Parts: sequence; structure tokens; C-alpha cells
Amino acid sequence: MSVPEHNVFDALAVGVFALDEQYIVRAWNERLTEWTGLSANALIGTDIRLWFGHLRANDFGDAFRALWQSQEVVNFEGFPSIIPSYAYGNVRRVENASARLYKAADGKTYALFTLQDITPQAEEIEHFKTSIVEIEEIWRNDEEIRILNEELEKRVGERTDELGQLNQQLTKEITIRKQVEEAFRHSEQLLSLIFENAAVGLALLHQNGRYIRINQMFCRMFGFNVEELLGKHFAYLYDEEERFTATERWNDIIFGDMGVLSGERHFQLRNGSEIDIYFTTVRFTTADGDIRVITTGTDITGIKRAQEEMRLALEREQELNKLKANFVTAVSHEFRTPLTVIFSSSEILQTQTNMAEDKRNKMHFQIERSVKRMTELLDEVVFIERSMKERTVAFPRPTNIHKLMYDIVRETEVFDQNNHIINPEFTGFQGDIEETNSAFMISLDAGLVRSIVSHLLTNALKFSPPGTMVELEVRYTPTALILRFTDEGIGIPEREKPSIYDLFFRGSNVGMAQGTGMGLTIVKRCVNAHLGKITCESRLGEGTTFTVQIPLE
Repeated sequence: MSVPEHNVFDALAVGVFALDEQYIVRAWNERLTEWTGLSANALIGTDIRLWFGHLRANDFGDAFRALWQSQEVVNFEGFPSIIPSYAYGNVRRVENASARLYKAADGKTYALFTLQDITPQAEEIEHFKTSIVEIEEIWRNDEEIRILNEELEKRVGERTDELGQLNQQLTKEITIRKQVEEAFRHSEQLLSLIFENAAVGLALLHQNGRYIRINQMFCRMFGFNVEELLGKHFAYLYDEEERFTATERWNDIIFGDMGVLSGERHFQLRNGSEIDIYFTTVRFTTADGDIRVITTGTDITGIKRAQEEMRLALEREQELNKLKANFVTAVSHEFRTPLTVIFSSSEILQTQTNMAEDKRNKMHFQIERSVKRMTELLDEVVFIERSMKERTVAFPRPTNIHKLMYDIVRETEVFDQNNHIINPEFTGFQGDIEETNSAFMISLDAGLVRSIVSHLLTNALKFSPPGTMVELEVRYTPTALILRFTDEGIGIPEREKPSIYDLFFRGSNVGMAQGTGMGLTIVKRCVNAHLGKITCESRLGEGTTFTVQIPLE
């Protein structure tokens, strides 16, 4: 190397120290001195347990002895602060600690410990956990909320497991593969091995910004080999539009007062893939007075992906909370009107015993219509609640489509108070248009089809002027049953068409018309259960046509 290797060793962004089998300190880099305030001169040659009493614990001794027996990399996961220190203020530093045996040139073996400061990542994870706890408090007092809370806990557990796996992978990637030699006279060979075999990307740059040494991990992250990057300017790795900003940051390091710069960077590699890297860049001066810069890079793509998934999960839970509030408001309002009608009509029937028969029948009809509306509301609530828990599935059975359509039309006409005309028309069926015609026997889920037709007919009547016609075309083809509903109503504003199937959505032009905003959501889910398709054509003030296609087996 063109610079003393011990300068690189002290400039590393990770903490590195070496122990022999009797816990005697044989190496201690400048990063650990910065973290703990203890110099290498004070610690080298002494028992590390005299300085850090918690390392005398049995669990650390067991892990240390296991390291000497296994000859493999050992992660000290039970010691998030193996070397106690503070990152900033009163925040205790969180470390990824790992160790591996290294055999020096003189034949002696040492345990090389590598400590990576992951305090910001740990605080970010705790922040997301706190957010999830707040969501759990919101949903605690309701059975439905309890179920959603269990699902949320399951997702958090899955995400936490994923983060744990990613954390273990990150620990392996930052493990230094070689060990520190007994004395500084062997440091050049040792540090060269550490640099080349580090599980994190390391690059040494001249003050002019060109790479003068790069390890294999750095090249692997960016998809290059050493020969392609050596001697190149660091801006070579950036897109053209980002090079100016990257050069400004470089000038701040070389000519500014900071000397250290860290942060996340997003790169698009030449093979088209994308990667997120956490960089720590440190400026140092050699014994000859030359300025050099060493950069440490860690691939955090997996962590960033997990954080984004947790953020989306939090947004979904907040949206469910909003939907629940809308649901309670809408259903409460819709129940109030029929209950008022039932109460007032029954009170009149009780107090006016000599009421005319036609007026009494009208009162009974109002009660019956209100009860039917409340029953429909309860059915809608049950359907929506069930469809939110599990996918709606159709169970096709041979059904007389002629009889089913006329039954729905008659039921709808009975409760229509505005003298609308419903005109059903059957096309594509062979033979006479009679209920007994076997051509009308079609395999479908009669309950779901009834829900589709009933809701679309009710909407057509609700939003059409009194006395107008609503057309219902039932067309048979060898591959599908097509239902087309056409009215002469108020129409749907063009900008609102994409939202008409959203739960609780109501058009801006519906005025005082009753409704919960659940009808078209139910229709859409019933159509989807048949693997069918629904389309809408509408002109404001002229009318609307809904077309439903149900595939036939």
C-alpha cells in the first residue's frame, strides 16, 4: 500500500480489537478509542475484563470459549453493547458484534472482534414498533378490532422476523474475516488482509477523488471488478444528474471542517437492478501529510424494503379505522329513518282505532317497507363484514333465470312509490319466452345474482324521475349471461366514475336520496365472485347503463 496500513486501520468506521485466549488485548483501533475514551496504549497487554466488568459474566465466557472451539464466525447477539459507549447525548450505542479466529504469521492465534454501530437502524425499528402499539390501543375494545389487531401482530411478527434475518445477514456481511496480529510490527500484513476480505465494501481514495484501492465486496455491490474501478473517479458510479451533488459532498469532506460524512445513497446498477447503500466516508492524513479518504459501504436494500412494508401496513390500518368510522355514521343514519316511520305508524295505529281501512293498509305498508329496508341494511352489513374477512365465493347451481328475474322485478315494484315501469326483456334464449322453458335453466349462484339485480334495479328507481322506464335486458350467449340495466336518471359525474365501487362512496349529485354507499360495492364483489365483469356508461342528467357479464361454465 502507498500509505501506512495502521492509518487505514484507525480510520475504519467499524470498531476492531483482538484478544488472545486469556482475554489479553492485542489490538485496539482508533474507532474504539473514540467510542470509549480508552486508548490502545492503555489497553494493549491487559485483561479486557478489568476494563469492562460485564465481560466477566458466564454467558460471555461461554460464547468466547465456543469461538475458540468452533473455528467459525460467532455472532455475539446477546451483547448489543459489548463495549459500552454512547452514540450521542445519553443514547446508548447499539452494536452488531461478531468474532472470528485469526492465525498470525508467527503462528499464534487471536480472536478478532468487529463492532458495527447500528444505533440509527435500531431506533428506526423501535419507532415503527411504537407506531404499531398505538394502533393496537385504538382497536382494543371491539371484537372486530381484536381480530384486526391479531392480524396486525402477526404481520409485525413476520416483519420483525424478516428484519431479524436481515440483521443477521448484515452482521455476517460486516464481519472481518482475518484477525489482528500480536504486535504492530505485523499490522501491515494484518490490515491488508482485513481490507481485502472485509464483509463490507471498502474503498481508499486519493484527494483528487480517484480510487487507489478497492476491496472485493465494494466491487460486488456495484457489479464491477477491481480493474474496472481502479483509477476511476468516484463520480463514475453516479448517474449524470447526481454527479454534481456528489462532487459537492466530496468537496465538503476534503476542504471543509467535517472530515466525516455518512448517509444513505440509492444507486441504479448497470444491470438495471437497484440498491440502497449506507456510506460512511472518513478523511485522514498520512504520516507524509497526504490527504486520503476511506469509504465504508453496507448494503441496506433489504432493511429499506422491510421499512417500506411496515409503513404501508401502518397506512392500511389507519384506512381501516377511517372506514369503520364512515360505516358507523352511514348505517346509523340509514336506520334512523325506517325506525322513525315504524314508530310513528304504529303509534297512529294504536291511537286511531276508527281509521279507514285504506289508510290503515297504507300504514301497514309503510311499516312493512321500513322493515324491509332495515332487513336489507342488515344483510348489506353482514355481507360487507363477511367479505372483509374472507373472499366471496360463488356456488353455481342450476337456476331458472326467467323465474328469478321476474321474482326480483315483482318484489322491487311492490315497494316502488313513484310509478316507475320496469321492462324485462329476454334475448338469446331458444324456444318460447316462458318460465317452463328448459333453456332458462342456467348454472349460477342465485343468491349472488339476486343481490346484483336487486341493488342495480333499486338504484335505477331511486335516482330516476317518477313514471320513467327502467329497462332490464337478460341476454344469453354460449359463453356468458349478460344483464344490462338502463335508466333515465340523474347520471354519474364523469370524474366520480372510478370511485363508484368504493365502500361508502356516494355521488356528489344524489341529494337527499337514502343510501349507505355499500350497494355498488356489494354488486362488484358478487360479480367478482362469478369471475365476471361490470361496466358503467353514464351521461349526467340523461341516465345510466350498467352491464354485467357472468361467465357460464
